[in-house]
Amino acid sequence: MTLTLVIEKFASRAIRKISTNKKIRKFIPKAGAIQKKNKGLFSQLWNGFAKFSVSLLSGVWKALSSGFSWSFTALMGVIHASKEFILNFNWNPSDAQLDLNIKNAFDSIPGAIGQFLGKAAGYLTCGALPGAVIFAFNQPMGAYVLEELGMEALEELTGSLANLIRVTATSFRQAVFAYTHKQLRTLWRESDSNFRKRLQATGLKKQFIDKAIAERNKPFIIRSILDKKVESIKSKPLKSFVENFLEEFDETCIEAGYVIAGGLDTYIAQKNLEKVTERNSTKNIEVEVQENGSVTLKEFKPATTT
Repeated sequence: MTLTLVIEKFASRAIRKISTNKKIRKFIPKAGAIQKKNKGLFSQLWNGFAKFSVSLLSGVWKALSSGFSWSFTALMGVIHASKEFILNFNWNPSDAQLDLNIKNAFDSIPGAIGQFLGKAAGYLTCGALPGAVIFAFNQPMGAYVLEELGMEALEELTGSLANLIRVTATSFRQAVFAYTHKQLRTLWRESDSNFRKRLQATGLKKQFIDKAIAERNKPFIIRSILDKKVESIKSKPLKSFVENFLEEFDETCIEAGYVIAGGLDTYIAQKNLEKVTERNSTKNIEVEVQENGSVTLKEFKPATTT
């Protein structure tokens, strides 16, 4: 199928003829054109700082968003981490342990803040200020030094700020989990303090009360329970069989899961690449200009040699 275009009948051609009176247009710059003025030292440094800040935030966003990219391999990693968490988590901690977990979660944040601010202050005091002094006396040299410093500072501060955000998010997640666990557990059992008061009201001695509290807060870890079950097997051949079976089953499931996830990601990537290649494939167009000014376009397929 061919497409015929008559250039002389284009609306743009008709408008151009009327507006230019069938003559060639010339573009003449205005006499009062705005000229760039030399900026002061403070203005140039401020513009450089603004660009650096934008680049820093952009780099941090890329560093953080790369960790949230979805794939079957990433999903398998989440499943593996969740399985390890469920097996190794103590589902019956004491109230004191939960309070300590909340405190430890928030105690890790100031260290990450100090790391980031220390690097920022170091680059500012020992890098940016001397570079600004050099720039004041020799602009080309100062610009080169500040550019090299900016690249190094951008790389270091991007990683440090991204780490600060990750540590803060992880700490808040752990604190919220511990607090929620403690509050939900009160739905089916009273707190340790109320339990102690109730036992004290019965006249029990302190040693029996402490023993009762320790018994109700006995750790409940699924992996430890499984290990104890295996260790309790008296038959050595059966015990060896169970230990090796469970160990190999766990490792093989993980390896097989990652192989399947990697295969799915590779297959999807190949299909997406095929779509992009097909969409960006080059087509040969044959253009024929007739004497009356009409233009004919049609796809040209070169002959293949056998």
